[in-house]
Amino acid sequence: MKITDLIPKESVEASTDNPKHLLLYGGFKLGKSSIASHISQHYNGLWLDYEDASDCHPGRKINVLARYREMKKETPKITLIDFLEQLFAQLSESQEFDFIVHDKLDNLEQFAEVWATRYYKSLPMGKNFDGSTVLQLDKGAGYMYLREKFKAIWRMIMPATKHHIFLCSIKDKYIDKGGSGANASTDDIQLTGKIREIVCGTCDAIGFMYRQKDGKNYVTFKTNDQGTFCGSRIKRLEGKKFPFSWLNSEGQLEVDLCQIYNNL
Repeated sequence: MKITDLIPKESVEASTDNPKHLLLYGGFKLGKSSIASHISQHYNGLWLDYEDASDCHPGRKINVLARYREMKKETPKITLIDFLEQLFAQLSESQEFDFIVHDKLDNLEQFAEVWATRYYKSLPMGKNFDGSTVLQLDKGAGYMYLREKFKAIWRMIMPATKHHIFLCSIKDKYIDKGGSGANASTDDIQLTGKIREIVCGTCDAIGFMYRQKDGKNYVTFKTNDQGTFCGSRIKRLEGKKFPFSWLNSEGQLEVDLCQIYNNL
């Protein structure tokens, strides 16, 4: 094939109108774990619990830290990163799930920090480093190692399914009392700056999740002039806001993915 054969002769349609990588962020106690549980039960999803907090909820789930501790009893030399590599390799090979819900993204950064610290201490320049984290290095030098290890974990994750949903928290002080989320921004996500840029740059849609006075959790993909940053490469989601989760008349949680994903 000649190079000229690669040049498109005409416009082509978009190949998908569903986000492959969706980031949903919001304050604490919005029921993120309950949402992850519901998706795993009703949408052929897998819930990956990174914060050891899924024991109180049903679902098709993996408590990553608990499962890692079990494996470490059998194989003492295994590291958490070894476990993650095996997990995502199996998921990538099986392609069993339509959705993987990552709960929460903040904890993945903590995993990367532990890995980066261990890696730095293995280097000749780090053999005398006695800090508890690589982020204690002078002049912020440790953040480079953190970014590299986070990107390595990110690359493990990507092939594991067609649709990733990443849940992430922001600090409570950025949520206004009315629940509108007008004071929230992706800058307030609990990730360090460059890693936040990696995540937001990868995701096809970024939605801010908040609770209204009617008790429902809403998702908005509309950036406003008060600083709430959202958005979507998927045209039909641009500027949209809608209820995302609520309790039905029987007190059971309902989660509506159908407005975000077509053909469910």
